Amino acid sequence: MASAEYDSLDLYTEGALTLKFQSLVRQSTQTHQGPPEKRLLNTVRENLDDTGNVRKWTFGEKNQSKTRTIMMMGETGTGKSTLINVMVNYILGVEWKHGILFDIIEEDRRCQTESQTNAVTVYEIYGQEDVAYMKSMLYV
Repeated sequence: MASAEYDSLDLYTEGALTLKFQSLVRQSTQTHQGPPEKRLLNTVRENLDDTGNVRKWTFGEKNQSKTRTIMMMGETGTGKSTLINVMVNYILGVEWKHGILFDIIEEDRRCQTESQTNAVTVYEIYGQEDVAYMKSMLYV
């Protein structure tokens, strides 16, 4: 489905979730009732080294679409996790008007001195049919 066609779709069609969002809801766990409702995407998680300091979280099925890679670095509390979650929603075609947001990173509410990441995490999101952005993304 083309992006222009997708823009006309809404989360609900006559009170029922559209098929696209039904699938995303089934592949996620509710973390906040809302509004907006927040859901954590169910990812396949694997360690890429023996120490667990390099890990990969994957959402979606591997496909033939071209993969784009973005490497993010910055100080604690500068919004890297939030930005990745926002980009995931864009890729999935979710808009604020839908009243539902999906996260790939579960953001804990610890203070900045306690929330420093001690591992490198790769978030792999495969493009899906009927989404705004069909390419696969890799966030490091």
